[in-house]
Amino acid sequence: MNVFHTLPDFLQAALTRMLITEPTPIQTRALPPALAGKDVLGMAQTGTGTNWRNKFSMNLKN
Repeated sequence: MNVFHTLPDFLQAALTRMLITEPTPIQTRALPPALAGKDVLGMAQTGTGTNWRNKFSMNLKN
């Protein structure tokens, strides 16, 4: 399942503009609990979407 479809419309639109269409494994696992308001701590190798996740979490709170 593409967890991006569970995001608010403005975030889906931003991802589309950036040509990001498929979540990475860390994003797939981290987004559901984050959207449920839970704290998330994840580890993944460089290049797997972890930096994006940090920026995303700031936008999610706006």
